[in-house]
Amino acid sequence: MKSFVKSALFAVVGLASVSAMAGEIRDTRIDASAAENKAFAPNTTALQSIGVAEGANARIHSSVIDARSAVNHTHGNGTRAEQRIGVAEGNGHLHNVRVDAGRARNEAVGGNSRAEQYVGVARGNGEIVNSRVGARDAQNFSNGTSSHAEQAIGFAGGNGKLNNVTIDASQARNTANGTGSHAHQQVGVALANGQIRNTTISATNARNTATGANSRAQQEIGKAEGSSRIENSTIFATSATNESVGSGSLAQQRIGVVR
Repeated sequence: MKSFVKSALFAVVGLASVSAMAGEIRDTRIDASAAENKAFAPNTTALQSIGVAEGANARIHSSVIDARSAVNHTHGNGTRAEQRIGVAEGNGHLHNVRVDAGRARNEAVGGNSRAEQYVGVARGNGEIVNSRVGARDAQNFSNGTSSHAEQAIGFAGGNGKLNNVTIDASQARNTANGTGSHAHQQVGVALANGQIRNTTISATNARNTATGANSRAQQEIGKAEGSSRIENSTIFATSATNESVGSGSLAQQRIGVVR
């Protein structure tokens, strides 16, 4: 029964975040802890959205989103798994919101599979303001030849804004396994006119790993690029680790970089 209640609640949240053009969630607690979304078959897609404000004037205000241990999973060649938690995009707004995505897990298994996890992200004119986002031990994982793992936590892009936000991405892990695989993790990154202001982001012990011949591991923490700005903020990258293992592999880490 407990599982059914969580599934039904998630369905309502997903509908609000995707279809409402001017909808609002206010003064509400949403419990989507341990929610699961899975797809099994070649070329399938699993998309899970929790605490997402998407579309013109869509708002989540003065609310709590519990997405601890949420799982999104695909299995099969050419699959894509995308999980979004605490995201504002397409002119959506998160104001005075507390999001807990601790131990959230997104994974894609199969050749040419792709795993994408976004936590505390503002893009496409979206805004996250006066909020707290917990992504401690968030995990994103792909496994298979030419697979790709992409994780972004505390990210502002495409005129997105983070203002007065606290984000805990400590011990976040992004992993890609397989020949020709690619692991890319971004924490505290602003791109394409994105703005991060008056914000504290912890990437302590964050780890990005690619394993396999010709694999690539790229980790970026505290980066501003393309007319973007990070201002009056604090970003911790203590003991952050980026690693590639395999013949012809590449490991590239950027911390505190402007391009």
